Amino acid sequence: MNAKVRPLIIVLGLVLVFFIFRNSGADYEVLCFECRDCVKAEVMKSEFSRAKGLMYREELARDEGAFFIFENTGAHGMWMRNMNFPIDIIWFDESLRVVFVHEDVPACRTAECPTYRTGVPARYALEVNAGYVKEHEISEGVKLS
Repeated sequence: MNAKVRPLIIVLGLVLVFFIFRNSGADYEVLCFECRDCVKAEVMKSEFSRAKGLMYREELARDEGAFFIFENTGAHGMWMRNMNFPIDIIWFDESLRVVFVHEDVPACRTAECPTYRTGVPARYALEVNAGYVKEHEISEGVKLS
């Protein structure tokens, strides 16, 4: 390989790696309910991030969660494969109003894990630690502000 070309290829490779990993960091949003209880949530908007969700995590801080943004409103589902702790799943419509809640969904460490569906159309979901819904009195009709 030409001595002048090799350093150029190395530099271009490093620039490419920088741009690939620069955008791989998670986005976070602070989501607040009308009751003023807030959650710092990692935003899951790509197909990959939605599929991975909270898998393999050891824990969530008390008021942290994962906010899933689906491409379309529909009857979406979540499963708990490779989870290490139970969660509450809060489902929202397009206006960010709670339309369905799953409380205390258990972790699943087997190949056969159930899917938790809304039964009603939803556009967004928020996964938080189990007990959050009860502690903060979150119910259908409550809205994120």
